[in-house]
Amino acid sequence: MAFKYAVYRIVNNNDYSSWVKWSDNGDQLLIGDWEFFVDTLVDMGFSMSGRTSAMRNFYSHGFKLKSDGRHRIPDENGVVWTILQHDKFIRDKPELLKDIIRTASLRKN
Repeated sequence: MAFKYAVYRIVNNNDYSSWVKWSDNGDQLLIGDWEFFVDTLVDMGFSMSGRTSAMRNFYSHGFKLKSDGRHRIPDENGVVWTILQHDKFIRDKPELLKDIIRTASLRKN
């Protein structure tokens, strides 16, 4: 399963809504617990070591970081959310996922 489909499956699973969810209007992905998020991806067969690996995957798929939580006030439950956005990653529109293309990673020699 490709990364974009795995993330879409995770965010749509209500069992995970305490640590990953959609924004109210459904155009942003909110991650509140990176350890659970990465562990879930690893359980799905992805090879990653932590938040940095996951962020590399998001960036290579064209996601934009809207907030990383460092300058935000926790919500009523004490969770500080990282917010990511992609024009084709929208709640209730899985047909758009096919348009999210992974770019080749660029490495400096």
